[in-house]
Amino acid sequence: MDITPDEANLANEAQVLEWLRAHDCELFELTAKLVSAPSVTGNEGLVSDSLVSFLEEAGLSPELDYVTEEFRGRYPNFASEKNLDRRPNVYGWYRCDQPTSPAPFVLVASP
Repeated sequence: MDITPDEANLANEAQVLEWLRAHDCELFELTAKLVSAPSVTGNEGLVSDSLVSFLEEAGLSPELDYVTEEFRGRYPNFASEKNLDRRPNVYGWYRCDQPTSPAPFVLVASP
């Protein structure tokens, strides 16, 4: 019996909620660590590093995404930003088991 995309999404949501409940203490500790980390604009590297470590330890798939020169060219507000090579956005992917899942869930994105 095939399941519909809506049924797959509900099943995926249930898997994500189960994972979150199973890791609630670790997520609380991560939140405290992130809130206490110095991360003013230009110095977000420690936050990114902490997220990557947490995601790897939790068995998730971290992905780093750096601001490119092309992006900076399209958005002049970024022209004066410094240290972008040390300030990646971090995404944490949770891959669900449903074969008809339209996409994995993003659990974490920063900074």
